[in-house]
Amino acid sequence: MSIDTAAPEIISRDQFANEVITLLKSAAPTKSVSYDADKFCLTIDSECKGGVTANLHNVYREYRQAAPSKRPGTLRLFLRVMRETSLGVPADFEDAAHDLLPVVRGRVANEMELLRHEVEGTSKAPVFMALAEHLSVSVGYDFPESTVHLGESRYQGWGVSFETVGQRAMENLANLGCRFGGLRAKPGVYELDANDGYAASRLLLPQVFTQPPLSGAPVAMVPRACSLLYTGDRDEDGLRIMLERAEQELEKPRVIGGFAYRLSQQGVWQPWLPAPTHKLYKHFKKLADKTLADAYTHQQQLLTQLEEEHKPEHTRFFVATVFNFREESPWGAVTSCTWTNHAPSLLPKTDMIALIRDLKEPPVMLPWNVVQKTVGELMVPQGMYPERYRVDSFPSGPQFAAILGAAKRERRRRHPK
Repeated sequence: MSIDTAAPEIISRDQFANEVITLLKSAAPTKSVSYDADKFCLTIDSECKGGVTANLHNVYREYRQAAPSKRPGTLRLFLRVMRETSLGVPADFEDAAHDLLPVVRGRVANEMELLRHEVEGTSKAPVFMALAEHLSVSVGYDFPESTVHLGESRYQGWGVSFETVGQRAMENLANLGCRFGGLRAKPGVYELDANDGYAASRLLLPQVFTQPPLSGAPVAMVPRACSLLYTGDRDEDGLRIMLERAEQELEKPRVIGGFAYRLSQQGVWQPWLPAPTHKLYKHFKKLADKTLADAYTHQQQLLTQLEEEHKPEHTRFFVATVFNFREESPWGAVTSCTWTNHAPSLLPKTDMIALIRDLKEPPVMLPWNVVQKTVGELMVPQGMYPERYRVDSFPSGPQFAAILGAAKRERRRRHPK
């Protein structure tokens, strides 16, 4: 193998891609492989229309994180995956149906794909559903070593709806079964004991979470596709154990995120944080904020690129960044964005907003909810995920004064003398 396993930290993305191409061509000399450096992906000709596209981000990260002795195995697994997917998904629905499974992942990747098609004017129907606000549910074809996510063209070729395919996938998931192992001596906090890559998908089987003993309503985390943890919302020790285990999982590749979700009495998962007075509130919020900030970063990169590619410079919006406070602010907030008086902007939803009337003046840091409550008519939600708010103008003098007054009243309410 030609990759230098002794010094993985110095291999660049392009070098890594070229080495993978060399390995692919040596394994399948008749296949053509093309590389898109901007998207960091390969496209390999196959029986599938348009070929098979392989994103290299995860395997590159896994390779760099693996011990030197494990790196060849990482690449061998990747090659097996490519060989599988190049065979293609069966052209007949009934031939494929028994290998369909629902796939639960972070929502942002699917939303970014739709956004790109919308801006570029190419129609593309969603092939996923939102789950618990921050997750998405799609359908995949299950190979032994990999999963191929099904696109709109596949449904059209089969002549079946997303609902029909999803129903068959759910039946297959229910038949897989699952078993949870305890994470402490006494019952009440659990981790799915399965090695099938569909742990997160078990969120779609809410009945599973009402069987073992819990203290309170079920609260779950899916830090990775192969990791599902849950406990009761009144079990403080269980929440701590779940949180610590999730933090460990989030250090590994193929992350979904650090949100927690609680199962309602109606059997619906909803984003959840403990009460602000809870001992673990800051820890849960920190993981949730980091996940959302990462989603906003991906979104910002795409929006900025699309603005530059499709709009004249004088009509472009400033796509604001999410900032994290190094230390908790007096308001209890940890994230912020900037609203300036110089350009129309797309603001992320953060704890705080730094209002900048003049570049010569220091920013005025105020709570988002106070600003939105006072001048919400200036902040127009765009209906995207994660949500951004379009601001075409800056608050006027009287509006700015009203915001400051509202912030003072809010602070006195929070911190009475």
